[in-house]
Amino acid sequence: MINIITEETKTIQHIKLSDILLDNTNPRLTKSVQDSGEHAILNWMLTNGSLLELMVSITENGYFEGEPILVIPHGSLKGKYTVVEGNRRVSAVKILNNPEIVNKKENSIAEIISQAKTKIPTELPALLFNKEAEILDYLGYRHITGVKQWSPLAKARYLDKLYKSRKEIKDIDEKYRVLANIIGSKGYYTKRMHTTYRVYERAEVANFYDIPGISEETIEFSNLNDALTKFSFISAYVRLDFEKKDPIISLDETNLKELFKCLFYRHPETHKTRLGEVRNLPKLNAILNPENIYAYREYLSGSSIEKAFTYTDEPNILFSKSITEAYQRLQIAQELFYSIENPKQEDADTLKMINAFSYDFYTSVSNKLNPAVKKI
Repeated sequence: MINIITEETKTIQHIKLSDILLDNTNPRLTKSVQDSGEHAILNWMLTNGSLLELMVSITENGYFEGEPILVIPHGSLKGKYTVVEGNRRVSAVKILNNPEIVNKKENSIAEIISQAKTKIPTELPALLFNKEAEILDYLGYRHITGVKQWSPLAKARYLDKLYKSRKEIKDIDEKYRVLANIIGSKGYYTKRMHTTYRVYERAEVANFYDIPGISEETIEFSNLNDALTKFSFISAYVRLDFEKKDPIISLDETNLKELFKCLFYRHPETHKTRLGEVRNLPKLNAILNPENIYAYREYLSGSSIEKAFTYTDEPNILFSKSITEAYQRLQIAQELFYSIENPKQEDADTLKMINAFSYDFYTSVSNKLNPAVKKI
């Protein structure tokens, strides 16, 4: 370490790049990448972290000294440091110094290096902390509600790290209040978001219940969070209870699997989920209302959300509505008939079936209205 610079609260130290190790618990990384070493992390960052743009900026304008990375001593390697904040910047500089370390976008990287206008740094400015817990509070606000927000899943992962770092707080509700103050939010929101992450983790451990095509990359965590925290009948369906100290203590993973299928499984032909658009969550919530037994039965039979939702009306209301709508549709067909020169035989056959069906249906309704009157 060289070139120590004094700041108001901390000392910026310039650390050799070779002594800086990426954080394999970085919340932005997928779980599979976290367990695969630096080579995999750098390739992931290159694909998902917009590194090329950052690399261009560094080679054209130089490395910005005013925003040091935040590091802690490595747990087992003496003289080495783990990046807690700044993994993206470290990744960019590592690749610029050693492009062979990755096996993606080689041509783009080579072009960036060949056109470099400034010297690529081999040391980076850093603030050294004794342990990760000292950094978590600052980053909690910065990345969850502050100016450099991460993706919803990364936010939730980081919130989980904050939660686990507060082992000294035994009361769960108090812990959520503390976390809420750290990230600049409310305890209510913090508890619900963390609960969604815990539910997600349960599904992740179960390999997302082996549902085809579902993985961390295909799951919209924000949709899961909305479903579980904004719609009471959906959360009750999987037996979440936010009033309890541990909301997932009675989690129904059989129903959770069905919810994941509805939200995230894409039909191989249509490439659409059963839920369709996220705006259909209120309809799914109504279908899962225990009072809407007909809607739920229709949903279980495999019907679309739209069709099952029509059964959420009271049976008498739905009955009257369905008959009225059928009559109105037939009136439209009759009006259109006069502009058709060559009607189809199959349409005539369908009308014949409707005629017979409606007569039998009318008879059944009449008998129910007047049970004492027998058909002659």
